[in-house]
Parts: sequence; structure tokens; C-alpha cells
Amino acid sequence: MNRRILFALLITCATCIFAARPNVQFGPEGVTVFDVRPGTKVAWISLTRTRVAEHTSLRIDRGVEVATPSKKAVIARPDADKSRALWVVAAIDDDIAGVVTSPRYSGSQIPIAVTSAPGSDTISITSPEIELMYVRPNGGAWFIRASDGGLGDADGRQDTLISVPLQSLERVQGNPHPPDSLHAGDMILMLDPRGNRTAVIKVGE
Repeated sequence: MNRRILFALLITCATCIFAARPNVQFGPEGVTVFDVRPGTKVAWISLTRTRVAEHTSLRIDRGVEVATPSKKAVIARPDADKSRALWVVAAIDDDIAGVVTSPRYSGSQIPIAVTSAPGSDTISITSPEIELMYVRPNGGAWFIRASDGGLGDADGRQDTLISVPLQSLERVQGNPHPPDSLHAGDMILMLDPRGNRTAVIKVGE
């Protein structure tokens, strides 16, 4: 008997117009992306909400996993609670991207406004806080955690806008230094922990 439970997929319009939906399933192995070419690198960010006594704790995980010869990549930490969680996923070496939620759980449908013009060296996001992973197809992945007027916001002002220079991004698991400018086709994976919002944006579209 196949015990895998297919995840409900919440794909934003920005996602579905440019990339194939990831085939993500929940099973004994955890949270797994299936049907990806062996050797393909899969970048991901996850937000997990866990009930602890009288409050809810938030946990952010991220990573880049390599698809096995059996065409799958596990995208969750072994000890993470997967019952109330969101994932933003993109294949670095393939045109696959999307937003995934655990069964019986849903994120906000309010979009995340982003300015990301090809040739620019900065990404602007309208959000109080953001977890961001920048993916260059066949190039690499970089991330940053930023808050409006605080850590990671280049202008340092509380003005509802987070400005993220590409050179401030951190390398993920041995990737090269971040790029100098945005290229058309690059992907931006975002997760707003406060608003439970997610987005996948393709630069130039």
C-alpha cells in the first residue's frame, strides 16, 4: 500500500505561469520532492509552527538538497514538525518551483509585493520581515533573513520596505559568491513569517 499523502499545493499566479509544479509528497521518508532529474539541486525554505504550552513557536529551516538516482530530494529537517508548515521550493537546475503546504494547513493568500528588475543590484520587498532565497538557474543559491528597518534592510528605515542588495546575501552550502546584478530568469523564494505569506518570483516576468 502506498502510504504517501500528496501535499496540497498552493501555487501563486507568479509561480504557475513560468514553472512546473513540484511533485511534493509526505511519507515515511518525510517531505520529499519527486520526479526531479538525478543530481538536480533543489533549494527550499520552510516555516513550521509548533504548539508549545500556551504559545506557538516558529521555526525557519532552509537548504539545498541534491536529487538521488531515484529522482527525489528530501526537503525537511528530520526533527521538524511537518503538520503545520509551509515550504517554498525551486530546482536550481530545472524549471520547477512552487509553494507547498502540509495537509489541513494553509498560508495567507495575500501577495508579497516585490521589485526585482533585471540589471539592478537590489531587491525591494514590501513586508515587515522576510526570509529570502535567491536562485540563479544552473548557478547557485543565496539567502538572507531581513526585517524592515533592522537586520538585512539596507536603508535602515522603518518604511514598510525592505531593501536587499545582492551582495548582502549569504552563500548556501558552498555556493559561489552572490551575483552582482539580477538576471532575467533568476528566481526569488520568499516567506513572511509574521504574515504566513509565501511567494516565488521570476525576475523579468
